Amino acid sequence: MSLNHQGFTLIEIIIAIAIIGILTAIAVPTYMDYSAKAQLAEAADLAGNLKAQVLDSLQNQKCRAQNPSEYSYKGKYGIAEITTEFPVVNAQHSATARTGCSIRYTVYSQNASFVLVNKYLELDVLRNGTLKLNNGTIEQKYLPKALVI
Repeated sequence: MSLNHQGFTLIEIIIAIAIIGILTAIAVPTYMDYSAKAQLAEAADLAGNLKAQVLDSLQNQKCRAQNPSEYSYKGKYGIAEITTEFPVVNAQHSATARTGCSIRYTVYSQNASFVLVNKYLELDVLRNGTLKLNNGTIEQKYLPKALVI
């Protein structure tokens, strides 16, 4: 009398479901962090474009260009804009001295990751042309490496 087993036992199915649940519990938060980081890369791109505008305008002792369309850029998830009009007259002329000009990136899209919606970054433009994080409501772990100095 031979028994011919076909299919899975209940315990095997329960163990498989538990393993899938554990893997999902690890994968979902990691994916959400990755997604937020990818969306925030837009901030570095838009701010980089505005930084060039600021550096050009500094030649005329201003942070913004004459044309208002040149001091804000909209992206898929947010908007970057030059928030200061006049630079700070700074006696310090080192390459890393602040110009007094800043760029603000605000996430406005409801399609963005929920950890980013309605949050912002405030970036200072330094004399050497780099951007330095000054203020913001976005957690540091989501920031692009280009913006963290």
